Amino acid sequence: MNINSFGFTQAQIKEIAAVGIGSGLADTLFKQAFQGPRDPRSPSYRLGCIAGLRYRLAGASLRCPYLPATAEADAWYAGTEEGHAIFRRYEADQKEAG
Repeated sequence: MNINSFGFTQAQIKEIAAVGIGSGLADTLFKQAFQGPRDPRSPSYRLGCIAGLRYRLAGASLRCPYLPATAEADAWYAGTEEGHAIFRRYEADQKEAG
């Protein structure tokens, strides 16, 4: 499944490319979280989730691309929380398996 199939705008795809998502573990974890049945999330939320995963897996900086006190910024920050939660579940699964 290609990252383009998640409903991002062209500008958001460029933002994703800037942080290096598109292959590797962050991409795999993101796809597992969003390709199955679940409540829909906004592109801003999903972009935040990717940012949270990249932070946890690669040390990428967390810089919100939206203006403070906007719905998009709130969604982005909520998405980063899910990214952190996805990483914590992955880490726990690895410890349990290992």
